[in-house]
Amino acid sequence: MIKRASFRVICFSLTTMTIVAACSDSGSHRHTERKDGYTVVLETRQDSLFHEVMQGHDIAMARMGKLAGYRKQTQQALDSLAAAGKNANTALITALQSLSEELKNADEGMNRWMDEFVVDSAEHNETLRLAYLESEKEKVNKVKDDILNSLKKADSLLPATK
Repeated sequence: MIKRASFRVICFSLTTMTIVAACSDSGSHRHTERKDGYTVVLETRQDSLFHEVMQGHDIAMARMGKLAGYRKQTQQALDSLAAAGKNANTALITALQSLSEELKNADEGMNRWMDEFVVDSAEHNETLRLAYLESEKEKVNKVKDDILNSLKKADSLLPATK
């Protein structure tokens, strides 16, 4: 009986000390506790750059479904024109082949960027981290622009094939 009471007292004491320590230290290590790179408040240049990289990613990623749909639609249009044989519009075929290549490259560019992006790269070296995030911002913005431009081209070209 004494052992149970002692165990309860020790557990209660440890729990109380942990809670007190956590409450008294809650704000002082907020930056070092963050593991995922995300923060609501952009306090540093690293926070801002990471946020900009993620914004580029999010804009591009939100259009990947539309891009996949246009890839499929473009291939169907090319297949239909190929079935038409010699009567097919060669200028349209060339334009659709070019569009197909652009859509494919935009899709592959996004997938490659996501595969190569390292969320916590150089997190313990501010100079390297800033350089890395600047580079990734440029890369993801190019990927985003490639996606948006290929979708714009598809918007203008594909309705003409219906």
